[in-house]
Amino acid sequence: MQSSRFIEHDGKQILLQDFSHVLEMESALAAVAEARRFVQELSAASGSKLELLILTDVEGSNFDSHVIDAIKELAVHHRPHARASAVIGLTPLKRVVLRLIVIFSQRKVAPFETREQALGWLVAQ
Repeated sequence: MQSSRFIEHDGKQILLQDFSHVLEMESALAAVAEARRFVQELSAASGSKLELLILTDVEGSNFDSHVIDAIKELAVHHRPHARASAVIGLTPLKRVVLRLIVIFSQRKVAPFETREQALGWLVAQ
């Protein structure tokens, strides 16, 4: 299954970046690289500014400093294309990492406990 794909919720397209249950760092880096390519290709194909609603799922995943750096760069890359972003699957430590990513990328990323909460918030944006 692709880590980046569109899902539909309440008639809106949501870009799901599914990084859930990724335990090996090589796999995590590959998933982040795929997410970057996915948005690059969308941007090139659209010919206009994207306004993506993005849901990132990190439940049950492990990240090291290399993966965190890659995710920070991904967040910066997505900045011009993101209308709203939400994340689910955060542990207390991942919430701290999210704060660092938000500061680094200068983006607002809203954390949620459940996928339904996050999807509801995204479609309201």
